[in-house]
Amino acid sequence: MQKYVRGMDLNPDINLQSWAKKTSGYVGADLAALARESAIRCLRRVFQLTPTGNYAQIGEVCITNQDFSEAFKELQPTTLRGLPSQSDPKSWDELLGLTSIKNRLLTLIEPPINTPEQLKEIGLTPPTGVLLVGSPQSGKKSLALALAAKLNIQCLSVKSLDFIHPDPNNSLPTLGEIFRKARLSAPAIILLDKIDLVFSTQFRETRESFLFAEDLVDEIRRNRLYENVFVIATARTVEGLPQILLDPSVFGHVLYIPIPAQEDYEVIIRSKLGNYFRSDIEYRDLVKAVKGLNSGEVIYVCEECLRMSLRNGTASLDDFKKAAQIVKESKAAICSP
Repeated sequence: MQKYVRGMDLNPDINLQSWAKKTSGYVGADLAALARESAIRCLRRVFQLTPTGNYAQIGEVCITNQDFSEAFKELQPTTLRGLPSQSDPKSWDELLGLTSIKNRLLTLIEPPINTPEQLKEIGLTPPTGVLLVGSPQSGKKSLALALAAKLNIQCLSVKSLDFIHPDPNNSLPTLGEIFRKARLSAPAIILLDKIDLVFSTQFRETRESFLFAEDLVDEIRRNRLYENVFVIATARTVEGLPQILLDPSVFGHVLYIPIPAQEDYEVIIRSKLGNYFRSDIEYRDLVKAVKGLNSGEVIYVCEECLRMSLRNGTASLDDFKKAAQIVKESKAAICSP
C-alpha cells in the first residue's frame, strides 16, 4: 500500500494498515488500481465544472478515506474475477434476532484469523466446514456475507446448484477453481448457498451430484494444508445430504438457526417500528402475533405494517396483527405440498 500511494497527498484519516487488511488477496495491479481510482475520485470531487466551461478548484487536493472507500466498492480483485458479483451485504449489527448464532460463528472463524498462536497453544484446529441450517429468510446467507465484511476478508459466494445445473449464459469456475481463488485470497470464506438443492429428489441420484459431493469432500479435506480458508454452506434441512458431508472432517459444525427468543423479537420490532407505535403499545402483544416466525419474516411483518399505516402516520396493533397474518398465510402456502 505504501508503495502505490507514494507521492500522493493523503488525509490523516487514511489508515494504510486497515486498508492492507481489507485488501487481503489483492495483487499489486489491484492495489495500484485502488490508489489510481482513489486519486481520480479526489480530483472529481475537488475540481468542479463551472457554467463557463472551465474547472474551478473548490477544495484541497487531498485523498480522503471516503475516496478510498468509493474506489474500493467499484474494484474486484483479480483472484475473484469470473465469480458472480455480490450486492452490498448487511452489516453485522443490522442482522437482528440472531445473537446466539452470530456469537457461535464469530467463535469459530475469528480466532484462527486474529489469534492463531493462541489456538495452537491450546491444541485447537480451525473448523473444517460450517453448515448453516434454517428455514427460508432466516438469514443464513446474510450471516456469512456479513461475517466476511466484519472480519475484512473476502467472501466467494456461489449457488451450489450452478455446479450441476450451470447457466449457459454465465460460465462459473469449477469447484476446484473456486477453492484455488480462495486460497490465493486468504483469509477468505467460500459460501456454498443452498447446498441441499444439489441433493434434492430431482438431482440426488445424478452423476453430477455425486461428483460434486466427491470434489467438495476432497477440497475441504485438502484445506488442512492451507491457512484461513473457511467453507460455509447453507441448507434448509440436512435430510437428503450425503452422510459423508456431515462427517467431522467435512462439515464438522452444523449450526441450526433457531426461531428468535422473545427478547430478540422485541429488538427487531423496536428497531423497525419503534418510532411509529403509540407509547401505550404493549410489545409483548406484538411478540405474540409473530411467534413462530424467523427473523427475516418478522422484518417482513414490520414492513407490511408500515405500508398499512402510511395513511395514519402511526402503526396500530391491529395493523401489525393483520400484517403478521398475511406473512403467516404466505408461508403456509409456500410450505404446503
